[in-house]
Amino acid sequence: VDGGVDTAVKVHDGYLYVLAGSAQHGSQSVRFELECAAGGVVEVVDEGRTLTSNDGVFYDAFADSNAVHIYRTPADPNCGLN
Repeated sequence: VDGGVDTAVKVHDGYLYVLAGSAQHGSQSVRFELECAAGGVVEVVDEGRTLTSNDGVFYDAFADSNAVHIYRTPADPNCGLN
C-alpha cells in the first residue's frame, strides 16, 4: 500500500477482502497492490461502485481521516490461498 492507510487482508470463499482505514488528515489517493488477486474488477463493498485492477494494482480515494473502505476481489486460484 502506498499511502496513509491502515489495512488488513482476509480470504473467504475464493475472494480477497481488504479493509482499509485512512490514517492521515485530509484527502488522499492510495495505491493498493495485491499479489494474489486474480485481477479485473474490485468491488467497494456497500458503496455501489467498482474499481479496475491491473496485475493486482488498483487506486482509490479517501476523503479524510474518517474514511474507511472494504474491497472485495477474486483471489488467484493458483496462489495457494484457501
